[in-house]
Amino acid sequence: EPELSADSYTTVGEDVCLNDNNILSVMLYSSKAFDTKMAMWQGYYSQDVNYIETLNIDLNTGEDIPIADVFCDDTDAIGYLNQKVAEAIKDGNGDEEGWFYGESLKITQPFQGISEDQKYYLAQSGILLVFDYDTPGFDVDFSYNTLLIPYSDEVAVTERFYREGENLYVSDASPSKRFPYD
Repeated sequence: EPELSADSYTTVGEDVCLNDNNILSVMLYSSKAFDTKMAMWQGYYSQDVNYIETLNIDLNTGEDIPIADVFCDDTDAIGYLNQKVAEAIKDGNGDEEGWFYGESLKITQPFQGISEDQKYYLAQSGILLVFDYDTPGFDVDFSYNTLLIPYSDEVAVTERFYREGENLYVSDASPSKRFPYD
């Protein structure tokens, strides 16, 4: 039986992925490496365990932004995202069990769709869906993986959250208005 040793390192951090259009999107992460002594001839094995949480805050209200609110009212957000995930799976021949998307996202069952509380964060390049232990249809081997969904006409990040002429900040400088189509 392998002998477990103390963790070899721990990392905790945050990344402000987006702070524009009165939206704050933050990724909080933790990584820990455990060294395991295997049989004498095998030496040591290091197992990384990664954890991620995301916060997407409407700075107008201070409320969390459900993923559906990032989209226009007439868009079925979950259906749209499911289509994008299914396309990524199909493009990578990921309909077979054991297929790897990226480096660590492995399908463990046929894709059933994402949930309304799917973990995500926003960046300048688009919406990043997070696949981790909360998405049981994917085996990410003690880690997480992301899938970038580029911004499109279905997204309402400017129209829904940016308020022309309103300033949420202490500074008198104009608030930042960027992406997706500036």
